[in-house]
Amino acid sequence: VKPRKLYEVVQRVVGENSGVHLDEGAWNLLSGTAEHLALSTLQFAVKLVGHRGGSTIEPKDMARYLRTNMQLAVHAQGMEDTRAPQALKRRQDSVAHWERQEAAKRFQGEADNN
Repeated sequence: VKPRKLYEVVQRVVGENSGVHLDEGAWNLLSGTAEHLALSTLQFAVKLVGHRGGSTIEPKDMARYLRTNMQLAVHAQGMEDTRAPQALKRRQDSVAHWERQEAAKRFQGEADNN
């Protein structure tokens, strides 16, 4: 997120003449949060595009993350996603593989502690 754009958003919210300002810590928190939201949304969207065999991130890919992981109500043209939030469940045959991975992690953790 460009600092100037973020500044413009803050000015719309607090107003230029309101006398309210953000200190440096608040700016850092806001900037970090905006960057984290953008990165995590895009990372999820890239995985979703790969899952559906596509090559283009669409608004619905990002909206799905914001709805299911951030509990944000996102509604706009091109963001219609009619799939249920649990549509990306782990396939049943991968559960055994996941369980083996978790057991290996526990074993490695125990080995590291000794």
